[in-house]
Amino acid sequence: MLKKLYKEIIQKTHIYSQYKPIALKVLQTALEYNYKIILVSDPVTPKSWLDIRLKWAKLLDFPFNYISTIENSYACKSLKNLIFFEHLTDQINVLPEFCLMVSDEQTYMIASKLDMKTFLVITKLKKQNIRSCPEPTFKVTLSDLKILIENNFKMEQMNKLNISNKN
Repeated sequence: MLKKLYKEIIQKTHIYSQYKPIALKVLQTALEYNYKIILVSDPVTPKSWLDIRLKWAKLLDFPFNYISTIENSYACKSLKNLIFFEHLTDQINVLPEFCLMVSDEQTYMIASKLDMKTFLVITKLKKQNIRSCPEPTFKVTLSDLKILIENNFKMEQMNKLNISNKN
């Protein structure tokens, strides 16, 4: 029964897991600049099901440093509890203040409470305004994010792209 439920859920998420060439370019650029890359997902599904979504997105063979799954995580993302994000930074041995949280989901902006810089990716699919979530440090497109990585997040480049810091 649980397998059937997962299969139905996975099929419904296909729209969110499609191949986006710019997303792959952003990840490849981050890898070239020696960023450690975590695929962050609420760890409520097994790795085998996440692999299906990664295959759809053509990311199955991407060398992520860590992927959160039900098999390796003990907490989920929460607006009240930061254990999930602390666990992620522990996995790559990087202090939160040296991490960037990039997501198209506003709820992940809670990572800013650990002093992470947060980047809310602007998409056509997700329109969110969750009042209990912190504002992102920056709102960007994936193309902007690639340019920012290439320019080491210099403020002059942010100004050229008309990206403003919330602070």
